[in-house]
Amino acid sequence: SEWETKEVCEWLESIGLGHHTQEFRRNEIVGRQLHRLTEEHLVAMGVGLIGQRLVLRHEISRLHSEMSDTLDETVVWSASAVKSYHGACDYFYKRKIRPCLRK
Repeated sequence: SEWETKEVCEWLESIGLGHHTQEFRRNEIVGRQLHRLTEEHLVAMGVGLIGQRLVLRHEISRLHSEMSDTLDETVVWSASAVKSYHGACDYFYKRKIRPCLRK
C-alpha cells in the first residue's frame, strides 16, 4: 500500500483502534509495512491487549488480501502485446474465417 503514516492512522480509527495512532506515528509505520508487523512489534509498540492485537492482525490480513485482489484485477497492456494479439487475430480471420464467408 502507498499509505503514509497519516492514512494508516485514519485506517486505525476506522477499525476502532484509533487510540493506538500515537504509537504508529512515533514508529513511522506506513502502509507497506503493515503486513510485516509481528506480535513482537505490536507488543513493543504498546498494543498490550491480546484481543486488540488479534483484531489488528486480522484487519491487516484482510486489508492485504483486498489490496492483492485489486492488483490481481488490474490489466496491463503493452503496445507490442496488442500488436501481437491483433496480428494473430488478423491472420486467423484471413486464413480461417474469410474463406468461409465467401462460400
